[in-house]
Amino acid sequence: MLDAWLANAHRKLTDQQRKIVSAAFGKSESSRLPLYARLVYDLAIRWKSTTLPPPLPDNITDIIRYIFGRLEKDHGKIAPAALSYITCSKYGLSSNELEDVLSLDDEVLSDVFQWWNPPLRRIPPNLWYSFSSNCHHITLGFDSELTFKNIWWSVGRKDLLFIVGSIDSSKRWCSRCGSIILQF
Repeated sequence: MLDAWLANAHRKLTDQQRKIVSAAFGKSESSRLPLYARLVYDLAIRWKSTTLPPPLPDNITDIIRYIFGRLEKDHGKIAPAALSYITCSKYGLSSNELEDVLSLDDEVLSDVFQWWNPPLRRIPPNLWYSFSSNCHHITLGFDSELTFKNIWWSVGRKDLLFIVGSIDSSKRWCSRCGSIILQF
């Protein structure tokens, strides 16, 4: 299945990358599920031929934690905040709503503007675009009243709330996002 997806995307894995991916499958019951294969594919498709990835987690929860940790490393505090807001929203949030909510969050803005104090403190659209394009594989858009919303796919909201909340630096995001959404 993974080979078919990679071929469809015109991508190939090196021998070393293939060994790492093959070693991940079959270690646990959840590593045999299609969701696990999809998450591994979403990681592998971003690898360059020179990338030697670390050993992959062997279950869905840990691979989602790995993905969230990578997003936080690449994008800073915008990652756990945005993912927590998506988790806490009942019907998802549009990209504009997420930009607005993130712009109300002083902690996120302080992280974004740590070296500069702009006249208008708002999440720059290019940062939101960069983050949202890197997390399209774990969120899903759908048309609800002609609005494209960001929601989770495939895993229950309670499981994701646990996973998002279990990342060390984002434990507090889930507990405070409800009050910021209410301000919105």
